[in-house]
Amino acid sequence: MVTAPSAGAPPPEEQRPWWRRPAVLIPALATLLAAVLGPLATATLSGGPSAPAGTGSVPPTRTGGRSASVSSGTSPATPSPTAWVVDWTGTFEIGLPGVDFDDQPPGAAAADVYYNGSLATSDTTTMATWPHPSAPTATQCDDWVRTHPDPTIPTVTVGEQICLRTMQGRAVVLRVDGLSDPQSPPGITTEVTVWQHP
Repeated sequence: MVTAPSAGAPPPEEQRPWWRRPAVLIPALATLLAAVLGPLATATLSGGPSAPAGTGSVPPTRTGGRSASVSSGTSPATPSPTAWVVDWTGTFEIGLPGVDFDDQPPGAAAADVYYNGSLATSDTTTMATWPHPSAPTATQCDDWVRTHPDPTIPTVTVGEQICLRTMQGRAVVLRVDGLSDPQSPPGITTEVTVWQHP
């Protein structure tokens, strides 16, 4: 014998609309939250540099009239399928003929950027001055360069941060640590981080 529900009691689960059934609503909300928050969390976490796998020193290389000093470099970290990973980090002196950040460690094979009193890029590299005092993440640097490209920075100052996007799509941030003596060939000393996108 089937009894009718009392007037004040809620209807049985199968008679409620789908949005009032916990068995349907909870999995649907969980799926929606995962779809919305998952990429946001990934983008937030992927922008920063990964912990380096190891450190080492790379001997200085000769680049024409200027010495390109490379020191305290680190080897690449193990790549993550969704995050930028650090390819190289260290100190680099940029002058003429310039530096190629697609080489690891950076070299002067085909310069992405060079300094001859002004900082300039090749035709295949874009750069932009980072406008904030905090260091940018790889994602921030890459996005800023895409929306604010500048082929030349006429005046470079100590403490300035400059974002680059190389021909092979690497994100690079340069922090200017020093300028060459006026009596010597033009050059700037920079702290460099190079990221590779998976």
